[in-house]
Amino acid sequence: MNQKNQNNHSDPDTSVDSRETCSKIEFTPEELSGAESDRVEKLRKNIDDFYERIPLALRDLPDAQGKCLQLLSNAEDFLTPPIFRKNIIDARLALAKLEIEIRRSQSAKTSFIVVVAIVYIFVLFVGGLTAAKVVTVGTSAKELNALLIMGIPLPIWIWGMIGSLTSMLLRAGQFPFTDRTEAYRWLMFRPIVGIVMGVLTYLMVIAGLIVFAGTANTQTPELIWIIAFIGSFSDNLSINLLQKLLGRFHIEELSDKQASNHINDKIKPDE
Repeated sequence: MNQKNQNNHSDPDTSVDSRETCSKIEFTPEELSGAESDRVEKLRKNIDDFYERIPLALRDLPDAQGKCLQLLSNAEDFLTPPIFRKNIIDARLALAKLEIEIRRSQSAKTSFIVVVAIVYIFVLFVGGLTAAKVVTVGTSAKELNALLIMGIPLPIWIWGMIGSLTSMLLRAGQFPFTDRTEAYRWLMFRPIVGIVMGVLTYLMVIAGLIVFAGTANTQTPELIWIIAFIGSFSDNLSINLLQKLLGRFHIEELSDKQASNHINDKIKPDE
């Protein structure tokens, strides 16, 4: 009877070992399905690709290289036999974290390059104006407005450029760039778009003054400069003004067309 009770009350450590053995038997590599085995092979291939990609993608970022290589080593350890289903999940998670870290590091580097380029453009712009003696200390606002480029006062072009570069600095500092090609394209085209939008805003304001005030002359030209700065700084403001202007022209065009059709209907002879 005592022997039977001893058999019923087995050692707890032995029970734990038995459960672990059963767990290993349940999740042995032979128990993996065909799809899971293919996934393991794909993950191993991705690991090999990352080993070739990291030195090139992060060649100037040694700290990021070390962190990414550690994540890659963890993913490789998860796929070392014996492989359980949980190991596949952990390996995929490690590779996902690795991809996020690579993109974050590249984005930070690209943003830094863009900011340096913007500052460099700004210094060249101010230095060029100073070297050419286009703008000198003590020049009055009226004298500056008398300098015209394509009929537009010179300060409008200058403040349009300053507004565009200021907007670019804020954008580069607040929002990282995920694509380097897109960042470089934006770096080339955004100053041009900003200047054009600043000049366009100036022309629309002057046109409004002519229509409502009968003259384009203002007692405070600095106010017009601020408008050019805002127009080049804020893309939304310029786009909204342009859409409203084009929308009004479109409505007038439709009205003229409807009136023309109405007249044609009136003078059309009866058949």
